[in-house]
Amino acid sequence: RTETLCLVRWCLRDRPKKAGSCQSTFNGVHWHRRHQRFQARVCFEGRCHYTGYFSNDTEAACAFDAKLRAICTDPVRLKKSLNFPTKAEASYEEPLSERRSRGLKKSSQNSAKDVESFQHLQHRFSKSPQASEFEIVNIPSQSRVDALFQPRGSKSVGLPLQLKSSTNRNKNSGECYAFQRTSGYDGMVLVLIALDCDMIWMVPGSEVSQTSLWITLGSKRDKAWRVSQVGLVLAEYFRKGTVPHVPLQDALMQCGDNHIVEEHSHAQLASVLGSVGLRLHRPPNVYYDVVDSVLSWQEHEWRVQEKATHMWSHGRYGANLRKSGGCLGPRAYAQTDFDILIVSLLDVSDRLLGIFLFPSCVLAKRRLVGNNHKSVQLYLYPPWSQPKPPAVAARHSWQLDHFVDLRSWKGKDFHLDPSSMESLTELLDKLLDNPAQAYSPEWPVTHRFPMWKFKDLAELLVEEGLVESFSDFVTPQDPPDEWFTLAHEEEYYRGFVENSLDPVRWRRIGFTQRPDHRALVRRTRLEVAGTLLTARLALETGLACNTAGGTHHAHRAWGSGYTALNDLAVTSKVLLQEGVVSRILICDLDVHQGDGTAEILREDAQAFTLSVHCKDNFPFGFKGMTHLGHDKSDLDVGLAKGTGDEVFLSTISEHLLGALDDFRPDLVLYDAGVDIHVDDDLGNLCISWDGLRKREDLVINACLSKRIPIACVIGGGYDRDPRHLAHRHGAVHRVAHEAWRLSVRLPDGSFVVGDLAVHSSRGTGPHDALQRTWATQQRCRPTPQLPWPQLRKDLSTLALSLLNFGRVDAGLHRRLHDAGERAARSLSRAQARDCCSAMLEPYKVLIRVCC
Repeated sequence: RTETLCLVRWCLRDRPKKAGSCQSTFNGVHWHRRHQRFQARVCFEGRCHYTGYFSNDTEAACAFDAKLRAICTDPVRLKKSLNFPTKAEASYEEPLSERRSRGLKKSSQNSAKDVESFQHLQHRFSKSPQASEFEIVNIPSQSRVDALFQPRGSKSVGLPLQLKSSTNRNKNSGECYAFQRTSGYDGMVLVLIALDCDMIWMVPGSEVSQTSLWITLGSKRDKAWRVSQVGLVLAEYFRKGTVPHVPLQDALMQCGDNHIVEEHSHAQLASVLGSVGLRLHRPPNVYYDVVDSVLSWQEHEWRVQEKATHMWSHGRYGANLRKSGGCLGPRAYAQTDFDILIVSLLDVSDRLLGIFLFPSCVLAKRRLVGNNHKSVQLYLYPPWSQPKPPAVAARHSWQLDHFVDLRSWKGKDFHLDPSSMESLTELLDKLLDNPAQAYSPEWPVTHRFPMWKFKDLAELLVEEGLVESFSDFVTPQDPPDEWFTLAHEEEYYRGFVENSLDPVRWRRIGFTQRPDHRALVRRTRLEVAGTLLTARLALETGLACNTAGGTHHAHRAWGSGYTALNDLAVTSKVLLQEGVVSRILICDLDVHQGDGTAEILREDAQAFTLSVHCKDNFPFGFKGMTHLGHDKSDLDVGLAKGTGDEVFLSTISEHLLGALDDFRPDLVLYDAGVDIHVDDDLGNLCISWDGLRKREDLVINACLSKRIPIACVIGGGYDRDPRHLAHRHGAVHRVAHEAWRLSVRLPDGSFVVGDLAVHSSRGTGPHDALQRTWATQQRCRPTPQLPWPQLRKDLSTLALSLLNFGRVDAGLHRRLHDAGERAARSLSRAQARDCCSAMLEPYKVLIRVCC
């Protein structure tokens, strides 16, 4: 009986419907009353496609499916809309990442549409005579008021505007515009904007009761509401008073309770930061789901995520760290979503009590952003509300380093007291004076080149204690143009700076996507200046490292491989021209050959280029890139794909030591690229973490053992995990720091750098054991108090061993250093100076013998 009923149902559905019936169970199929037949219509990307008329709705549904498959390749849309999907189409499941990306893209499109609507209205208004008397102020917040029309320069009241925009919904006839959510705007002027043509309609919000509003060109509604002179109509609304005027603060408060609290907090926060010379503002092109405002100081800008909170239960404060995730709901912030998180603590009357300022890197280290959780709840404990359990207090004590107490501040019309001003200035200095910020401008998150790694590396060095604070970094100054034209053609350099290069050259560089060209030019020029500064410091101190550099693919007349200006070539040219050095060796151990450096320095006999790389990688063998792979270094050593630690290290040891002995350079520029690592995204070698560390130790100690200054740059490295990439780039800094930590201070203020035991075992004489003495400008630790009888005995043994060219006890030097570290706090400076003189007496004998 059931089968019979199903058969009857399908037979009835295949029959033509009677006139007047508009029922159909299929997508895109409807009954055309005039032709008395079924019609199929496919709507895709704002355009309607009609496939014809059919005697039954099944044929129309098949025609709908065929047309949709022809014009649409989105499997989600096909699964949702097809009437007769295949098994593969019906079983398609969209990955979570794509679902989230789709939701974020839609949200971003809506935000961009709002900005475009305001700009369209502003453009039309600027052409009217009333523009000299009135202005339209954007309200960039969660308020229901989008803009305010007010007298120019006025801070009193204005005419509230609600902006709605649309594009042509029927491109075939070009007649219809549809506007959504148009009801409920009493007390405002509803401004309807056609984005694809120069038409604007205006009507008081109280006259519109429809949720969806359609305007057909030529209709009564179109003729009654369309305006040709925007300024004149708005001025009439303003003067007549048919729509009530509202102050700016009231316009900002036409939103939910949470948004009202955030507006109160933002106003107070802007006043506090303005007292120390910073400007907190909300530009119209900000994506408000992850960035609430922008903090500006001189030429720098930082994206700020603002949170405001009252006291929660149990005497604590808190903030929810989450953003919209599209179809997946709330998601945790990514580290690159914003630069600074500011959490304002408010009392019951919304008065500002204090603020927490957290850099995104600090939150990422504590896994509060950049994880896969749906959201994170951050509990905050200011000084007046510390948790009672000691374990909880210790776990949250790090927050106090990022807190400013503002309880003594009386409000927006008053200045900060000196103590609050000092603590706020000190905290902002830590946040904003990050020298690596210039190396890492705003950059697309999806770009293959990890521009953020320079900032991550600097923060990692501070976190690990290799550098005490950001103020201890030596920062480069803006370099002159003459430096760059020594290594690059002036036409190419000017084209890069002025953004006049043709698309082919930008595609070669790999920077077709660049949100801020000026910021890119500035960081590229500073990167070159940083490498030159590193080389100068190495000549003074023997050893120096840069947190960027290694742009070895940039040629004389064009850039390549994410490099536009060649820092290694420019540094070599400048130092050789100044006569500071007579010979420079570039040791390039990046996984890719340094073709740009080789081409620029090819004819320079005072520079020697050594490149140990993978021969099965860029720039060799790329189809369609005939300009690559022809430039040869003075010594090219190509390794096979998959080469491991043992072969790699033995190859470097053989060729580097030979080059140092044969060429005898005055300075080594070392490109310590980490794309040789087995987990690197663009590397084809299989070098482990231990092999990477041994490479840095081998190169640095080889140069120091021959008394050759070495300047290190970080080179290439590609990994989607920023922490892993920064950790690899930090290897050369850790090895250099260890070599410096084991240095010995001599009486004349110079240093002996390196492990004496290792170097003296070469048996070539005491001068090799002593290395070379370099003048230094580094801060020196106080000379420690040591157990004097044992010390003098050890020093005598050391001097005797060196004088006899014998093998030094491997633990002697380290034992002296460790003993000093243990007793460093027990001497005054005067006592330390006297003890130092006595301690170094055997060294004076040794130095005289060596000389």
